[in-house]
Amino acid sequence: MGSAVNLKIQTKDRYRRTVAEIFRNGRSVNLAMVQSGQAFAYRKYLAACDSGAYLAAEAQAQQVGRGVWAVTGGIERPWVWRHRPSRAASSRSAPPPASSAPGTVTVASTAAPAGHQYTCNEIGN
Repeated sequence: MGSAVNLKIQTKDRYRRTVAEIFRNGRSVNLAMVQSGQAFAYRKYLAACDSGAYLAAEAQAQQVGRGVWAVTGGIERPWVWRHRPSRAASSRSAPPPASSAPGTVTVASTAAPAGHQYTCNEIGN
C-alpha cells in the first residue's frame, strides 16, 4: 500500500479548475518540482503558499542550471507564451513546425537561436 497524498486546496482558476498544493509524506510535491527545475513557481497562485520557499527554490534551480534552467535563460514560461500577441496571429496561419518530434521543445528566448528545437536531454532532468 502506497503513502497517502494530500491536497491543500488554494483556489479555483478562471476555468473553475482546482489549484492545490500536493503533499506526499508531509513534503510538498509542487515545491520539490520547482527545486528540481521541473516546474516554475507560478507567482499568480503563490499567495496561499510559502512564496519565499518557492521563489528561493526557483532561484537556486536557475543558479545551478537544473531542469528547465539547463538551457541558458531557461525556457519560456507557459503563461508568457500564452499571452504573447504574436502567438494568436501565428498559430492561426502557420503550420506546425516540421521538426516537432516527441521529446522536443521550441525555445523562444533571447539567449537561444530563434526556433531552435531542444531535446529533453539538452534541457536537463
